[in-house]
Amino acid sequence: MLVIVDDPDIVADSIAEGVLQSIKLLIPCFAVPIGGKSQPWFGRTCKMAACHKRESYRASANASISQDVKTCALKKKYNFASRSFKRVITEAKAEYVNRISERLVRLRSFAPSSIKKLINK
Repeated sequence: MLVIVDDPDIVADSIAEGVLQSIKLLIPCFAVPIGGKSQPWFGRTCKMAACHKRESYRASANASISQDVKTCALKKKYNFASRSFKRVITEAKAEYVNRISERLVRLRSFAPSSIKKLINK
């Protein structure tokens, strides 16, 4: 369905929104090579959260095997660490996309090679 709008501000806003959505879809494609496992957003905080999740899992599994009384509490601790890890990863990806978006705004040429070069810095 085609809607005709006379107001140029509305048209400009819708175009800008479309470009931003395209950038959000495009950046992960350039950032992670096909067949590769590069995750440029995976920084120190992500690594610490992953280690905490792994340690919590091991403690919970060991308590479960030995039928320890603390099993329930350790399982809750693991579940919390798992949710926390997912949150940290989501925030790191969002920060990465925002950094790239800010660089793209300042970019003079929108050729695919210059965009790819900018993202892979």
